[in-house]
Amino acid sequence: MAEPNRLADRHVPGGPRPGSVPRVIVRQRMVDRLARRWVVPVMLVEAPGGFGKSIAIAQAVEDNRSDPTGIDLVVDCRRAMVDVGALAREILAAAAGSGGPPAPEIEPLIRPALLGRVVAEYLATWSPDAVTLILDDVHLLLSGPPARESSFRTLLSVLASDLPANAHLVLSGRPVGGLEPARPPGVGEVEVLGPAELGFTVEEFRELVMVSGCDERSSADHSIELRKWPAMAAVALAAGGTPAPDRLLDQVVAQMSERDRELITVAALAGTADRELFDEIGIEPPEAEISTRLPLTAIDSEGRLWVHDLWREVIDTMVDRDRLASLLRTVSRRLGDEGRHDECIRLAVRHGFRDTALEALRNAIRWGEVLHTAEPGEQWLSLLGPGGGDEPEIIFLEGIVERLRGNETRGSDLLMRALREGLRTEDSEFVNLAAYECLIAAWARRDLRVISKLIDWELRFNPPGDNPVTITGRAVMSELEGDLRGALEQTRSLLNLRLPNGQMERILRYRMSLALGLGDGDVLVRSCERLADLVPVERNRFSVAVARFHNGDPNDILARYPKIRAPRSGHRIGDIRVESASGMIDAALGVEPAPVTIGQDEENLRIRYQVFAAMPTIAARIVRGDEAGAAHDLDVLLARVGEGPDATEALALYLSYGYVLSRSVRRWFDPLENELGPLQRVRLDLGRLVVAIRNGRVDDWSAYRGPGQVLACLPLPWSVEVAAALCSHDEEAGLELAEFLAAVQRTAGSAVRCELRRLATEGSEPARSGARTLLRRLPVPPADPLEIRVLGRMEVGTPGRTGAIGRKRVQQLLGLLVLRRRVERSQVMEILWPGVDREKSANNLRVTLSYLRDLTEPGRRAGEKSFTIRDDGSSLVLHPGRHVRVDLWDLELLLDEARSLHHRGRIRRAAELRGRAIELWRGQPLVELRDLPAVFPEVLALESRILREAVRLAEWFLSEGSGDRARSLARRILETSPFEMQARYVAIAADLNEGDVREAARGIDAAKAALAEMGVTPDSSLRMLIRRLELRTQSSSA
Repeated sequence: MAEPNRLADRHVPGGPRPGSVPRVIVRQRMVDRLARRWVVPVMLVEAPGGFGKSIAIAQAVEDNRSDPTGIDLVVDCRRAMVDVGALAREILAAAAGSGGPPAPEIEPLIRPALLGRVVAEYLATWSPDAVTLILDDVHLLLSGPPARESSFRTLLSVLASDLPANAHLVLSGRPVGGLEPARPPGVGEVEVLGPAELGFTVEEFRELVMVSGCDERSSADHSIELRKWPAMAAVALAAGGTPAPDRLLDQVVAQMSERDRELITVAALAGTADRELFDEIGIEPPEAEISTRLPLTAIDSEGRLWVHDLWREVIDTMVDRDRLASLLRTVSRRLGDEGRHDECIRLAVRHGFRDTALEALRNAIRWGEVLHTAEPGEQWLSLLGPGGGDEPEIIFLEGIVERLRGNETRGSDLLMRALREGLRTEDSEFVNLAAYECLIAAWARRDLRVISKLIDWELRFNPPGDNPVTITGRAVMSELEGDLRGALEQTRSLLNLRLPNGQMERILRYRMSLALGLGDGDVLVRSCERLADLVPVERNRFSVAVARFHNGDPNDILARYPKIRAPRSGHRIGDIRVESASGMIDAALGVEPAPVTIGQDEENLRIRYQVFAAMPTIAARIVRGDEAGAAHDLDVLLARVGEGPDATEALALYLSYGYVLSRSVRRWFDPLENELGPLQRVRLDLGRLVVAIRNGRVDDWSAYRGPGQVLACLPLPWSVEVAAALCSHDEEAGLELAEFLAAVQRTAGSAVRCELRRLATEGSEPARSGARTLLRRLPVPPADPLEIRVLGRMEVGTPGRTGAIGRKRVQQLLGLLVLRRRVERSQVMEILWPGVDREKSANNLRVTLSYLRDLTEPGRRAGEKSFTIRDDGSSLVLHPGRHVRVDLWDLELLLDEARSLHHRGRIRRAAELRGRAIELWRGQPLVELRDLPAVFPEVLALESRILREAVRLAEWFLSEGSGDRARSLARRILETSPFEMQARYVAIAADLNEGDVREAARGIDAAKAALAEMGVTPDSSLRMLIRRLELRTQSSSA
């Protein structure tokens, strides 16, 4: 059970750490008021800055820690301002810090609504414990660019709407168009805590005055107004209690030394400031006692200075304009080094320093933050405005955004304009970045005039040497002249340079394109791997797996298929590449590819992307068995793209397809065989091999380089054809390839068998005879799937028609195979017939095994290879697969998948799978094995896992508000295991949620009695349930 989160040990956004700040009184009235968060689903704490929202929440959380009602999860919204993904990660990090259930992973580019559901579903996993998610300074998320604000509002709305029964939500912040997320009718009560309640009472103000050591009379003139604004009260007391509230901070600032003003300014700008930052600026770091001199400040345990947000309101008056500009530049560099470019830009814009904002934008460009999706650039353009039309950074950003939207011509024109304007500045690094982007844009359009112009410009304005623009420009010229190898060699020197991330990413992507065109698989894989290390996003990891697949190593793809397919990049051309790659992998695995979405302007695409987009449709026809249609589609494509260098380079990647389908492709590429790279040559050789097989004569099998290369180059039907023909040449090698193909994914085995049957009757030699041999040697599944049920009484049969097994030893042998899946014959004899001599026990096993095989495969003929129970050397194996359904295996598979889905953030789907698993639980598992001492511990461990997962499901029912289902499952668990305390807690929590305090009290008494019988004192979960019962009783009485 998770311990509650200690907010006092965390930074409180908007204010200093309450545990470190003197002059802070404990306001029990607020603590009690906030305790209502455990009763209502949503609580809003909404007031302007300085009303003590964060400190009141901190004190309420600390009070809960001493006598917990549930678990508080506190999130610093300041750290989550970047995007909704950052907010979700902060929430999960807060949960992880509280020792909660394992948090799911947040995938990149996930939609806000889905993120809201992910978080809500994760909160449900804390059931039966109550949990409150506290988002402090939530107003920071709901102001800014409209797109970002809309994303956060969507997440909060979905989170509130999907809030599980065990979870509560506290939104604390300043008024900003309404904090309250939309909630459908009937979801639950929303309670508001506003300025009127947050202000000090007379007694609280007097206590604050006394703690501060001030004369109460000196602040009497303003006590009524000050009591309404707690932070200002603290400031007033620091200022002697005399100034009017609207001048309090000005009065405090007037009394501060120049050093103190700079300390506060730096901390307010940076959010927090450490000794290293103060040293860099040249200010003596603050002493630990600074909070005794300056209100609304604190030093944490690591020596960092924290200040309240109210200090931000007077930054512009604390130091002169030039000094503020200098401090902001230093802070901006620090934030930029930490990758916090968005904060840098917003700070500079807020204080009116456009030059600093543009400098921060240039830094973001160097980091490559605007090169992947249009959204960040769009937000910054909205924030910065159009400027005077001559700022190169703004023009550059507009060009990048246009290219990412697919407007290549306008984007390229803007980039060239940005370069021209950049020449007037002295920022050579930005100019080089702009020139490189112009070069990449010109390469994409095959614009030789612009490429030559950029090279000439670079030679005039920069010294010769390792200049990325010059080197890449010359490489592009070499590529366009047909010398791809020369282009690749020219760019190799760039890999050793220290370049901005964005520029190095472009270089690596260009080298990947060259390697693909050359058919150099090793360079392709190395370039993809380096890119994934530099920019570790899912799209780049996908590129690594695809590159390895093309190079004959399918392990990454097979291990993650189909979960690995086609991650969206947000860039039209990038999406065409990944959709095409995913489609061709589908065809290799026997799955019909989906068409590639290319939009309305296909004719304007480069030839390579037209080929990329067309090939999955051609491959889909082959998988369906329509080779004539595939050949026709390929002829149409060839007529459109012609036979130029671009078409040659693109079609070489799919050469095995083209060679088999089209005589014109054979005439085209046969003379080029000595010019092809390794990847392309493998595809040519395999294409020739398939043609030779169909012509009835294979003189040379050197084209066969192993299962991985066959899989990478051919659609599955053709791969099976190769396996059948190979079997006639080398039976074991053919069988190896056929077994590999049958196992590449779940439905491949059926596809392989169907293709072999077709080849055995319709194929040409040598494939026909090889197909017949493979059909004899490959284990053939039974006509009807076999169903084995061991979760309760053992039954065997077909779906819907199962029956009991009469012989006990047959039951035990099958149970043993189900439990261990593979078992040595000698072990079976020792377990089932202990003390019996070897010859007799071996005979017993033969007889028992014969009965079991007849039972599981009634249609199998004598001498035929058993599909269900296989001999593997000295072992017996109960063969897994879709033709053998075992309820225990299904249960374990569902539970494993549920755990995987949970870690990936799909918690609701995980709970659904867990529910399907527990539905299979009819009673004690493998009861037939309980009298076998050798396997009893394994059976007991299995039962424990089932009970544990059943408890988790009951907890989920509880979080969903399904009290009856939660109670029913909890009681079923207790019938099997009376001391499963979490099941008792679920039943108690269900009663509390429904307001049945009498039944809840009886459940608590029963839980105490069970713990006492075990000699154990009440744990934290039971204590929290007792506290919730008390709150319910008090609420009912009130």
